[in-house]
Amino acid sequence: MIGESAVCRFPFVFEMRTILSVLAVSVLTLALFGIVILTSVSNVQGEAIFDDPLHFAVQQFVFLFVALICAVTVSKIPVDFWWKPWVMRGLILLVVFALISVHIGGLGIERKGSARWIDLAGVTVQPSEFVKLAAILVVSFWVGRNRYPNDLFGAGIIAPGIFLCVVMIGFLSQPDYGSVFMLAVVNGCLLFIAGAKPSHLGLALLLFSLVIGVMILNDPERVSRIVSIPYFSSAEESGDDGYQVWQSIAAFSSGGPLGKGLGNSLYKRRYLPENHTDFVFPMVAEELGIPATMTCVVLYLAIWVCGFLVSLKCNDLRMRLVSLGMTLHLCLSAFVNLGVVTGVLPTKGLAMPFLSYGGSNLVSSFIAVGFIFAAGFSVLRSEGAETTVRFDGQDGGFWND
Repeated sequence: MIGESAVCRFPFVFEMRTILSVLAVSVLTLALFGIVILTSVSNVQGEAIFDDPLHFAVQQFVFLFVALICAVTVSKIPVDFWWKPWVMRGLILLVVFALISVHIGGLGIERKGSARWIDLAGVTVQPSEFVKLAAILVVSFWVGRNRYPNDLFGAGIIAPGIFLCVVMIGFLSQPDYGSVFMLAVVNGCLLFIAGAKPSHLGLALLLFSLVIGVMILNDPERVSRIVSIPYFSSAEESGDDGYQVWQSIAAFSSGGPLGKGLGNSLYKRRYLPENHTDFVFPMVAEELGIPATMTCVVLYLAIWVCGFLVSLKCNDLRMRLVSLGMTLHLCLSAFVNLGVVTGVLPTKGLAMPFLSYGGSNLVSSFIAVGFIFAAGFSVLRSEGAETTVRFDGQDGGFWND
């Protein structure tokens, strides 16, 4: 509880409507800019594969329309709906089916040695993008019920850990180590915030690290990706596994401070594979330079700050965890992708939210934003339009009015 001595001398006041407005502008700016950059850099592959230079840009525009509908729908659903037991049971069943579906003959699609996609009436869907969101909902529901103390090892670690292990096994069967990493970090943070003991989390982290470490060491392809990053090898030594990363770094430097101009990329022609999906950010740097890349980084930081402030204001622990989890999911994905394309992290196959081409990633990212808005709208409905979040400049802490 904050007493009178904690009155802020230099208060920073954030109205909820302002927070949500900044969040909406940041997300829409990134998504629309993504279509602009895809129009510029995907024309070569579009013409080569589909005989249509605008194929990927038009597809992304359609995905954006669907994503907006999904986000608005999710934002309007009452938050209590997600905490109904039958909804949670149905969500868990959907998660299990989604993980199995990629291995069902006639439904699952395998590409480049990975089974991560399914074919739904001619539409390719990547279930893992939506499973990660469902996992945040399920974990938030369990640890936010207040039925058992979360500092108990069974309630705070074992129970949610069993569900997360099932999801991880599903991801590893594809294989998709990047999604396993994201799942562990995001939900580990939620368990910590919900009150799990650091010692319990540390034990779980140690066990997770040992298991994943052994699996990676026994997977030559994953080992090759790690040792081929620029920190460990040169362009000549990295071979095929490091080719994309080195071409990505070259694209960054090729554009110079201000870029070559929209549509003038050299590396989009054949030097940088996947330039419209996982490696779209180097294209932004090559064509539009530092101003565009830094603007994108600032927009992702704005999403992080807005999502964080929304979660602080939520009175319901479950919704607070959901909004924070969705924020972590979006922003961590962005900065992991940034680490990959700059050679700091090994290639993981994680898209850049809102910028990379792909319907599953774009729709799931907007659904995550929809949950953040749902949390913000619930606060506005319960406490009025003048709801604010204050920063205590004297004590250095946050509190709610």
